[in-house]
Amino acid sequence: KGFYLGTKLIQAENRVSNSANAVLYAYTYDFSSVNIYEFKDAILWVLFICTFRRKNTIDLDKYMKLKNERAKILKSDVIIGWIADDKIATVYEYFIKGFITDICLFECLRLVDYGKQVVIKTEKGLNCIKEKYKYELLEKKKKKSIEWNKLKKKDIDNRIEELRIKYR
Repeated sequence: KGFYLGTKLIQAENRVSNSANAVLYAYTYDFSSVNIYEFKDAILWVLFICTFRRKNTIDLDKYMKLKNERAKILKSDVIIGWIADDKIATVYEYFIKGFITDICLFECLRLVDYGKQVVIKTEKGLNCIKEKYKYELLEKKKKKSIEWNKLKKKDIDNRIEELRIKYR
């Protein structure tokens, strides 16, 4: 749970493009006074996400690095990691079930490239952001965003399959 921000405008526009009265907000922030955990290791990030999305599928004793970092992550006011979508959720499943390697998973995350998500988990973290501006997403921009997403997903499907073959 938290307040989610993204680093790529087109991805944020796409998230709201199916809403009737879509409004996007831009924020400035100064997180220098809060505890931040920024994932540098994509595999650690995926395992952490899986502990929340797929309860009891990750044996923390098998992944000592995650076990050791988990408390630090949970104590953070702000967590920064990669943005994923339903395509990457499928790739998570492949990884968790052992159908793909960690290298393949990492390459899939790199190719999706939706940017990073900033999850603000505490009131202290929320106090560090200020609204810069907001705007309504008009129909022309919504259509452009939806088209971008269709093309992106088609390309991702093709490239994920190529990666699965390459790294099996």
